[in-house]
Amino acid sequence: MINFDLQKTSGGKLGDSNVVFTADNNFFFCSKQNDVKVYSVQTGLVVKNLCGHTDLITSLSLNPNNSLQLFSTSLDGTIKLWDFNDGIQLKTFNLHLPILYFKISKQHKNFLFVVTKKKKSKGMRVAKFNIETLKNEKIVDENLECVGLGLSYDENTLVFATSSKLYCYSLIHKEIKLYCIDVNNDIPVTSVLHWHAHDVYSIAFTSNGTYMLSGGEEGVLVLWQLATNHKDFLPRLGSEILSISVSPDESLFALIHKDNTIRLVSSLNLKIKKSIMGLKYSTISNNKSIGLVVEPRNNNIVLNGPGALQFYNPLSDSHILELEVAPRNKIAKREEKELIHPDITHISFSKDGLWMATIDKRDDEEFQLEVYLKFWSFDPNTQNYTLNTRIDLPHEDTITSLEICPAKTVNNTLLAVTSSLDKNFKIWELDTSKKESGINITFSVIYLSFVVHWKCRSVGFYKTIPALYATFSCDGSILAVSYGQLITLWDPFNNLLQAVLTYPPPTNEIKEMLFSSKGHFLYARSTKSVYVWDLLTCSIIWNLKIDTNGIAIDHQSENFLVYNENCFKIFSPKSSIALVEKNQKKISACKFYKSINDNNSSEIEDCSPVLIMDKNFSLLMFADSNKIEKENQYSELTNGSDISKNKLQITPKKLQEPKNFYSDIYGKMKSFDFEKPTPSKEYNNENYILTSNILPADTPFIDIPSNVLPSPSLLLFPFLDSILKKKVVVSVPDNLEPEVEMKDESKVPDEDEQNDISLTTVNFGEMLKNSVFRK
Repeated sequence: MINFDLQKTSGGKLGDSNVVFTADNNFFFCSKQNDVKVYSVQTGLVVKNLCGHTDLITSLSLNPNNSLQLFSTSLDGTIKLWDFNDGIQLKTFNLHLPILYFKISKQHKNFLFVVTKKKKSKGMRVAKFNIETLKNEKIVDENLECVGLGLSYDENTLVFATSSKLYCYSLIHKEIKLYCIDVNNDIPVTSVLHWHAHDVYSIAFTSNGTYMLSGGEEGVLVLWQLATNHKDFLPRLGSEILSISVSPDESLFALIHKDNTIRLVSSLNLKIKKSIMGLKYSTISNNKSIGLVVEPRNNNIVLNGPGALQFYNPLSDSHILELEVAPRNKIAKREEKELIHPDITHISFSKDGLWMATIDKRDDEEFQLEVYLKFWSFDPNTQNYTLNTRIDLPHEDTITSLEICPAKTVNNTLLAVTSSLDKNFKIWELDTSKKESGINITFSVIYLSFVVHWKCRSVGFYKTIPALYATFSCDGSILAVSYGQLITLWDPFNNLLQAVLTYPPPTNEIKEMLFSSKGHFLYARSTKSVYVWDLLTCSIIWNLKIDTNGIAIDHQSENFLVYNENCFKIFSPKSSIALVEKNQKKISACKFYKSINDNNSSEIEDCSPVLIMDKNFSLLMFADSNKIEKENQYSELTNGSDISKNKLQITPKKLQEPKNFYSDIYGKMKSFDFEKPTPSKEYNNENYILTSNILPADTPFIDIPSNVLPSPSLLLFPFLDSILKKKVVVSVPDNLEPEVEMKDESKVPDEDEQNDISLTTVNFGEMLKNSVFRK
């Protein structure tokens, strides 16, 4: 059995607590699940990761007595003190109760004010924790549903609120004084500020109390000038505002959105300065998720949201692009009734990634159901997908599957298939009949000089049973369609039924099928079993009773995996004994992720890495460490080739190179690669002096300590020699008449003249050294 280990964690939800800026405004802190991320304000990149909590982080706060230290609280019941400059955990205080809110005062530096959740009841407890005696002193111990905790500007009053009451606790008097204000009763109100039509989720004030910021369901940031009631707006942010934070110098506002995005806004002109996007649709319920879909061009994963797709790189943990599939107005609801947005239910890519197919639908239960099948072509100029064909209502009932054929058919035609509960499956064909004369059509590139579109080629059905799933073989010669517990095999080009596979009982409907990428096997699953068929004999090889939520194939081998909510298993088609069995809770989707080598030797093609997305939308990469070490060695041997440049590489934690402070702050240095241009009539190759004999792009330049660097005068000349080509200088003796040289430059001198001409190779570094640094 192969031992798979966790190699990388990415994704997850940003901003479960407020954003906190450093005192110099150069960095800010944001919680991400159990970790604290330190971001650079200038680049928006993560410069440090503070790990130590075992549960969700709920609050962050700078130490008012030391601006280089950070407090963090978590549902694991601990308060941790960090030296974020060095990334060191200094202290841990364990309260043994989940901590929901946290505040610290500079005047009362020995106390930490917390709101904890009781173990046996649903109520909460407000208390102050003495960090010297490690004792808790309760302030309020009632069954309160606390929704927030704060300190007054003079830090003499602690304020906490429930859904209907506001409590004020005095920190000056030794005795406890509790003031209760019921917001439902008639109380003196200084002013009422009205603009928001829906719920307000966050409010923040500037330090002098002159301005107030508010945001909520409308996705609009409102800046209030309290003295004059003047308002400025930053509209159309695209998602609800959950939290607002103000930097210490009040030059930046940090907004946390519901779509897992953090935006830094300049206070001078209310313009967005930087956006940090996580998995934008991590707040979407799992029943609307299409799971993990891997784009074949760059190995980005694709997630669906309300009418849009997000392309995300799990290795760099970064947002790539967002594609709007179903255009919509990013406005809030006008009434209390929720807005119904389009849902993307299926997505499929061609093998080369030049075509993408999607299905989106919208059903508000008042008007006619809207269902669209859309085909998208990849535009190399914009590096994005553009809409090519739209088919309205492709089926009369719910569409159950969509797939683009991984290979072209016999007549070089690209096909796609959809299946539906209306008992039919439809085969769609890329029609290239309309073209201009004198242009050769190539299916790998879409030119603007001719028009191609998709059309329905044929319709098939089997008896009167709904079609549950349809898929093509790796060479496109076979189409498999499941009808209940039956699997039908078709010739997709002639639309002829070839065979019917029957084995599962009628109660086990086939939910999903996949062909092996390098063999003649068909893998099928129901909710309770897995089946492996041999297509050469049309017989079943083995079946296994196991709870399944999904199935995926490895494109580098014949292996396949099956997963449910608690584990995933990798099988070979020849045996029902699992090659890999890994227990992992809350699995939402699971896929094989493309390794760095497609054409490597068979000794390292055992099994590709596995990418898991859990219920919290965290991305977990599992892989065989031994295989990764071999792939890294192969990558080092092929340094400079296309394989090492264009493929993504997973590095185990033990083999990761340490970061340097320069790249943490400013990012990776750009490399300049001078390539010799193609010869042309307008360009003379002899004038080309810059060569490619420079340092490789991955060579560190300033990572060397200064105390071991040689003198700059010694580094100058080798550097000049590396970028300047050695030029040939012709020296002519004095007795040679210049008129002879000027009459005909192409004239070849005779033997006597050749003996008088000497060729000298000049080293520019040595020339400068002798002239400039001559003593």
